[in-house]
This record gives sequence, structure tokens and C-alpha cells, in this order.
Amino acid sequence: RLRLHDAGGQERAVAAVVLHEGYRRVEGGHDLALVQLETPVALGPRVGTICLPQPRYPFAFGTPCWITGWGNVAENGEEPGHPRVGAAT
Repeated sequence: RLRLHDAGGQERAVAAVVLHEGYRRVEGGHDLALVQLETPVALGPRVGTICLPQPRYPFAFGTPCWITGWGNVAENGEEPGHPRVGAAT
């Protein structure tokens, strides 16, 4: 997890945020968003891209996949020091 003041940290303005259509702040769940930056970040050893499937390869409902992130797992909980990984369908 790279932070602004870490070596290689970068700051960018956000142009747009697209929330998951099922996101509900109070109930939780579906806490996923796509963030469009106003200017690109410089890629390097600590900043990279993710792979997304092409539209011509749709996933069928119930297809197993992997998820990862640094999110809290409990309200008011500490952020993990490393990304968490899990399976989802």
C-alpha cells in the first residue's frame, strides 16, 4: 500500500467516481468503485495496473474469481498492513 508521503507516492485529482450499483453506505457490502484520475500516474515498481477482462469475454453468473484489497473488515478496525485476498462468486 503506497501512501502519498512514501517514496514513490503521487497525488492526483479525481475526475470521476463510479460506485457499484448495489453499494449501500449503511448496510455495507458492494463497497467497490472505479476512480478516474484527471492525469495519469507514473507507473513503476510500486505503481502498476490491473488486468480487466475484455467485454467479449463475459463472466457467467456464479463464476469463481479472486478479489484483493486493503479495506477494513470491521467498523472502526485498523487497516491491514498487507492486502487481503479472498475467493468470490
